[in-house]
Amino acid sequence: MRLILATLLLAAALPAAAERHVYDRAGVLPAGDIPRFEQYMGFIQRESDVDVRFVFVPGVGARSIEEAATETMDEMKIGGRSGQQRGLLLLFDTAGRRLKVEVDYGLEGYFPDAFVSYLVHEHAKEFFQSGDLSLGLRTLLTLLQHRIREAVLGMDFDPRALPCEGHARADLCDVSRVARAPRLRSGRGALHCGLTRLSLPLPAHGPLPAIHPPGRVRQVPPHRPARLPRLLVFTGTPFVSPHFFVKDGEVWRMDMAAEVRDTVERVGGAYTWDYRGTTDEYSKAFEDLLTKIQGYRRFKDGDNRALPIRGDKR
Repeated sequence: MRLILATLLLAAALPAAAERHVYDRAGVLPAGDIPRFEQYMGFIQRESDVDVRFVFVPGVGARSIEEAATETMDEMKIGGRSGQQRGLLLLFDTAGRRLKVEVDYGLEGYFPDAFVSYLVHEHAKEFFQSGDLSLGLRTLLTLLQHRIREAVLGMDFDPRALPCEGHARADLCDVSRVARAPRLRSGRGALHCGLTRLSLPLPAHGPLPAIHPPGRVRQVPPHRPARLPRLLVFTGTPFVSPHFFVKDGEVWRMDMAAEVRDTVERVGGAYTWDYRGTTDEYSKAFEDLLTKIQGYRRFKDGDNRALPIRGDKR
């Protein structure tokens, strides 16, 4: 009797198998990366009550991948915890080099065909062929989380952000015949090298109609030197951190090093980024625009809508 009771107490203390988010049955992910993915996906579920599962299998046997995905959804009861059918399965068949996305009924408005098509046709081939599956998985999670956050705030999916090519199937990708893609680059150095040369014709003030989502440029007061930095805060989305610009000859160039240094991305809370600069030139020039909201440092002029944390309402 004591042994039975101890076993029951231990089972209650352990997380249920259904609470896992990553199932690597093909053994393709580094074991040390899986706990970090689990934590990240747990934050996504807390934010938005969306149950995302990644399942890697070495093959689907005699079944079609569609049948395998349907059976996996039922077997794992994906999206069933909230009772609102808010589940999303990404089934990776590593032997067949295919990805199947299964969207539960409660999320059909979150993930329209154009978005799902982009995931499976544009990103899946990078995922399988990059040579770095963990990097591909992190990138895919970022895309999924951004779309979930938009949908939670009632923002429709904007297909203008995606390539214009159409695809016959939105939810299934076969990448076995795709030419090998270049290895994905990671790390702050690659990001800095790729983006520090970006430049924009910035107006003195007011919105920027040419960019999407909309934003507003703030410059330092007119009595300050003209070469002092400028700040671009976004007014059409609360998810994009501000951009910083410095004068370089006759153009204003994006200062990516400052963006990496002065902003930090967040997950699991009401806001997706906050400002952490203190004594650099941007922090001094725009100190009057900084405000603290729910413990986050943000800019007053920007879109400061907070995410409703759905996971707290269960």
